[in-house]
This record gives sequence, structure tokens and C-alpha cells, in this order.
Amino acid sequence: MELATITMPGATETDRLNAARKAFLEYRAAVRARHSEEDAQIMRGYKALSQGKQLIHLRDTIRAGGLGKDGRPRLAIMRADQRWCFYHKRWDDGFSFSCDGDEWRHRHATRIRFDSDVLACTGKDAKALVPIIPPGLRPTIALSNFHILWEAEWQAVPPKDPALLRHLGGDLYAVVAIWDLTELERAVLGGRFDQ
Repeated sequence: MELATITMPGATETDRLNAARKAFLEYRAAVRARHSEEDAQIMRGYKALSQGKQLIHLRDTIRAGGLGKDGRPRLAIMRADQRWCFYHKRWDDGFSFSCDGDEWRHRHATRIRFDSDVLACTGKDAKALVPIIPPGLRPTIALSNFHILWEAEWQAVPPKDPALLRHLGGDLYAVVAIWDLTELERAVLGGRFDQ
């Protein structure tokens, strides 16, 4: 899976971490006095970069993933505490991902929307399995604070290579972990189709 990452300038990884740390400290000092939500997002982004995390701009990453032959997005995102991701094509060729098959009936469902400027989808509504997080990578705080991005299989096939993300605000996410699901994990996940 190709991620559209955001990086700091610098010749080495240490230079990039130091530049991010310096920018974070400058933003934190300025934000303490007065700030907007955008300032807070930028500060959280610099902090994540200073910790060596990759940052992604979600819309660019979904756009870079493109459409599959079925006219649906190749990449999907869902909150990490959900078991299923439902793709919904919108009337304006935009799309959304939700945790419920009927996004209009359940207004409070977990839902992430994209306009047609990200991808102009043509595929019909479908659902995909949300990957599991291996215990060694599972956060100690609530999974509802995280999202999973993966190459979605909009059919009865378990996914392969997800990324665990932490939402920093707007379309900005920090990559917490990337892993490949084992054959055993994929086999167990495939059991969800029988439920």
C-alpha cells in the first residue's frame, strides 16, 4: 500500500526529527498564548513527526490508491473498533465509508465521507472486513481513538496489509503501525463471512 506521507526537510533522519521537534516547540509556545484548531493540528503533526511517525494526508492517500476495476476505492478507512466497513456510492459520485450498511437510517454511525474530487466512484455499495490488530501492535487505550487504513477487498476475501492510524485533525493522520496479516489471521477473519 502506497501512503502519501508528509515529511520534514533534512539530510538525515536525525535532522528531520530535530527539525520537527524544533517546529513543535515553536508551535506549542505560540499555541499556549492564543490558538486556533488549525494551529493545534499543526502542533500535533509536528509532535508526531518529532516522534518519528509518518504523517499522511488522508484525501491524497485515498486518491493515490485509485479505483479498482469494480469502480470502488482500492483503499478503505474505518475506526479500529469496527468489524465491517460499508462503502456507499453517493449520488454526486462521491462516496463514504460507514460501520453500518444503511448510513442514512443510522445518522450516528461511524462515517467518513469523500467528495468526487477525491475519486469519482462508479461501483455499487459493498462491504469489506476491517482488519484485526495483532496484540503486539494493539494500543493500550480505546481502539475507538484509532483508524485502520487498508487495501479493501469488496468481496468475501480477508484483507492483507493494513496501517493503524491516529487522527490528528482534519485530513491529517499519524501512522502508528503497518503490518501484514498472517495466513492464520486471514483465515480467522474469513470466518466473519459465515456469521
